[in-house]
Amino acid sequence: MAGGGCPHAAGACLADEEFHLGTCFKKCSLLTGGVFPYRTTPEACCKEKASFSCMKPGQSNLKSAYAVGGGTAAMAVPHIPETSLTEAR
Repeated sequence: MAGGGCPHAAGACLADEEFHLGTCFKKCSLLTGGVFPYRTTPEACCKEKASFSCMKPGQSNLKSAYAVGGGTAAMAVPHIPETSLTEAR
């Protein structure tokens, strides 16, 4: 656990990605044009950060197309944080 934050493997996500459940995904805010900016599952984006609110009709959007990475080639699919994106210690 580096810097007293949440423990996860060394590395980082790309600038257009978010870290969710140990994996880097393209940001929901980018995938949904800001309408559903919060990721709740690999395939679901929500209007509010509180996951309970996402159960209400119209508050979340579920698409398999949301389970993507933000980069190209190998980074176009969900992936673990990339150590080449962080400083060596």
